[in-house]
Amino acid sequence: MSAEPTVDRVRLALVSVPLVVVDVVLDVLQALDQGAAGRRLGVAALPGLVGVHLGVVGLWAVVFALTRTGRRHTLRNVAFHVSAGAYLLLSVAAHLYQRRTGSPLDTATLSTVVHAPAVVGDIVRRSAGPGASALLLLAVAYAAVAPWLVRRLAARQRTARPARHRSPALLAAVAVAVLVAGLTAPLVTGSGAYGRHRAVELVAGAWDEVREDARATRPAPGPSAPPSTLVRSEPLAAGQAPRNLVVVVLESLRWSATSLADPELGTTPFLARLAERSTVATRAYTTVPHTSKALTSIHCGIAPPVDTRLTESEPGRIPATCLPALLGRQGYGTAFFQAATGGFERRPELVANLGFDEFRGVEDLPTEGFGPANYFGYEDDVLLDPATEWMAAQEQPFALSLLTVGGHHDYVLPDTFELQRFAEDDELNLYLNTAAYYDRFLEQLFDRIDGLGIADDTVVALVGDHGEGFGEHGLRQHDNTIYEEGVHVPLLVHDPADARGRTVDVPVTTASTMPSVLDALGYRVEGGAVAAPIRAAEPVPLHLSCQSVNRCLTRIDGSSKFVHHFGHRPDELFDLDADPGEQDNLLSTLSRAEQATLRDELLAWRDEVRVLWAPSTGG
Repeated sequence: MSAEPTVDRVRLALVSVPLVVVDVVLDVLQALDQGAAGRRLGVAALPGLVGVHLGVVGLWAVVFALTRTGRRHTLRNVAFHVSAGAYLLLSVAAHLYQRRTGSPLDTATLSTVVHAPAVVGDIVRRSAGPGASALLLLAVAYAAVAPWLVRRLAARQRTARPARHRSPALLAAVAVAVLVAGLTAPLVTGSGAYGRHRAVELVAGAWDEVREDARATRPAPGPSAPPSTLVRSEPLAAGQAPRNLVVVVLESLRWSATSLADPELGTTPFLARLAERSTVATRAYTTVPHTSKALTSIHCGIAPPVDTRLTESEPGRIPATCLPALLGRQGYGTAFFQAATGGFERRPELVANLGFDEFRGVEDLPTEGFGPANYFGYEDDVLLDPATEWMAAQEQPFALSLLTVGGHHDYVLPDTFELQRFAEDDELNLYLNTAAYYDRFLEQLFDRIDGLGIADDTVVALVGDHGEGFGEHGLRQHDNTIYEEGVHVPLLVHDPADARGRTVDVPVTTASTMPSVLDALGYRVEGGAVAAPIRAAEPVPLHLSCQSVNRCLTRIDGSSKFVHHFGHRPDELFDLDADPGEQDNLLSTLSRAEQATLRDELLAWRDEVRVLWAPSTGG
């Protein structure tokens, strides 16, 4: 007779039962956050989620049955407690991340913990409220205390009992059957990927990346794809010098947060006045709502890679000659300054790939007298003096890009900035105040350019890298916010030689920024496949993507917007003219064949982008 079976049962129950209960409760809370459709999917997903847990616990029971004594017994106990504790922490962290952003935790986010632990630490410290912090602490505490509890409780049950021997093979077969049933339940219930266990979802996301990369191979370029070059649209007059360029990328600024969208909102009065003598795209969209992707599209005139691994930052991977490189060949000095942390997401590598001569992150800027804007950098005014000094020092025409940071979560504004009340929701109000802060920053930047005496010789483009969600569709922040609040951004080109104000209502992507500023500078691109300038935009369907692979794609054709969610949510169809808030899903007005056609078109576009960004086979 042995007491070990009793101890093992205590250990298995004491650790597994609370873990399963906590995990299922977190899934229920997640479903409640998703609205009526999400709640229905959540109910349908529960059998699968419970089945996965029961299957995993059953397999652990088999391991317990096979390792009752000796060194294997000790190693098993250590592995069990460590894996259970790690999973509990991951489960709680994934839940908090999804509650905070509306997006699932993915491998790219986890890799950020390794590559930028200091930034991630700031994010956790400043994003997690008291409830979230308490939940994480409880998870850590329970993972640490569980082994001690097992010993204490088992010590009270040391009375030897006859060991009942069950067949490990039979138990393993039952456990595997339950596990398989749990994993396949989403396919049966219709809850799709939403019903997958969070660990399975994490692995599935990584597998999607690997699988899609394997499918896409870019053929060697042939004579039909010459490199891009710049050609003068009209020759310069005698004594006329090429003009300068300043591109300001406004972090997280959505169209609806500006006075361009709603003059009565009053957040950006300077921007509204500037628009009266500029070309404005009223329906500009970011192709992928993530900064690194947007910077690539803005400066290269092409769709960015649809992945989470920052392919655009890998040496030689941008399949185009970008704006800074093209202008550099024309004798321009080029630089990229940002108010954000320089090393995050391999930004220096990306800037070098784009072709800039010089990069300065916030670590390279004088920050004394300036306050932090959020966990990514300092208030944007920190850019003004260095940018002014750099422009003044140039003896040749220049192209300068500035990336602001103030609109990024968690929307911290300088103490010297007077807050206004734009919205009842406190967080949304802070965000709208960052738009007002941007407006002040832009006015000061234009004053600096004017003070240098180069205002008549400098084209300025203003563009949002992506928008920001505040729960309008159960999503917050931007990476997977495919609705208008996440992808509809301002895009304005100010050409001092053409003071006529014009608006372009044809939908375009921010890839039109590059050809539009080149057009204003008197150049056109020959070779390559870049987007059309704003003024020459044709009414063709646009295709956009979430950052996460196989999370969502959307097609915008005039006022019609179709969203494919890969089973994470029901697909959607909106009429943006009649329903700009995207609340009335008209998908039922389409036949199944019409829905399939739209999905196929989106998937074909996604595959084309994958092929474009795949490593070349050489030749």
